[in-house]
Amino acid sequence: MTVQLNLDAPYPELLSAFAALRASAIMPKGYADATNLTTNAVGTGPFNLVEYVPQDHITYTRNPDYWDQPLPYLDEMTFKILSEEAACLAVLHAGQIQYAELSAQGAAHCQASAS
Repeated sequence: MTVQLNLDAPYPELLSAFAALRASAIMPKGYADATNLTTNAVGTGPFNLVEYVPQDHITYTRNPDYWDQPLPYLDEMTFKILSEEAACLAVLHAGQIQYAELSAQGAAHCQASAS
């Protein structure tokens, strides 16, 4: 199958934009009507969506059919959804999570606590 895009001007970031943006998947016609795209993911990436619990977590497992074997090296990963930065900092300091996206103020607080 082929997808052709005709642009008015060069746009070197196009492929990167498709890779980074949600809802940029190329799907068969009618697929979105037949599937709940909020809770079901389709793709050829390194991980498969196993579970999505709104406002709680997202769990992925290794895609055994991923094209770039032996990647990925992880068997599973879970992203905890934390809307409050204070909660993020607390579980980060407790060692319950290994990564968090923080504001500059949150990062400074985290660094000060580590000293």
